Amino acid sequence: MPPRSSSTDLAIGVAGGLLIAAVEAVSLGSADPRVWWVPLVLLAALGMCAAAVIAIQEWIIRRSAVAGQLAPFVRAAGSLIALVPLGGTLFDGARASTMSGASLAPIWVPALGVLLIAGAAWIHARLERPWITAAALLVLAVCVEAANRTLYRSGYPQVHLFLSVVSVVALVLALRQLVSRVPLAPLWPSAATLGLALVLAFGLAAPSQRWIVATHGVHTRHLVRVVREALGPSFTRERELAVELDHPVGFREADYLKIAWWRAAGIS
Repeated sequence: MPPRSSSTDLAIGVAGGLLIAAVEAVSLGSADPRVWWVPLVLLAALGMCAAAVIAIQEWIIRRSAVAGQLAPFVRAAGSLIALVPLGGTLFDGARASTMSGASLAPIWVPALGVLLIAGAAWIHARLERPWITAAALLVLAVCVEAANRTLYRSGYPQVHLFLSVVSVVALVLALRQLVSRVPLAPLWPSAATLGLALVLAFGLAAPSQRWIVATHGVHTRHLVRVVREALGPSFTRERELAVELDHPVGFREADYLKIAWWRAAGIS
């Protein structure tokens, strides 16, 4: 497939994020647009960022002879953005930190991930069958999405965030195998950028909106957590709750909602 324009690459990324966002919006179970517009925008922006990284890697491969010879590793290098934080937190638990190899996880987790992805990229280049690659990536996205929504939902936040990224990236890569043109391509990244600015400006303003995200969201919950940690409590309008009978000490609202979700799920 010939090289696409930058706007088309970014539009494909936005489309990949929106496909995952559609599943997330349905899982939230709310008809309130002030709730489901947040996952739509955050996941569209995540897809656009993933597409930008992929496009930069492909540009480097086309422009550099050395990079062309090492193309599988160049294509795998972008995964370090997600693999490095995963390796640094995967064995954070008291019991997990005592497991064999836990202390070296920040090294071997990213290294192993890069090798696996480079191997998959090498196989893709040898096959030259975009439909096979797209089908495999679609299956990967479905499996990762299912795992992310069913396994240990109340724990391992960094793992869930990593799986969210994998879902989006897998769909973006699958679309890249199949799509060469996108109608009104420049408008897609522009709309995603504008939407992201609005989400960051207004956030989840009402407690009822945050409750829905805390109890039903998967990707939204973890992406909001990342944004909140980066921008501070203003994003989710956190405040200290007054002392009530069921929690005799003050909690930040996000923490209180997490405890409430544990109770609703029958975990504690």
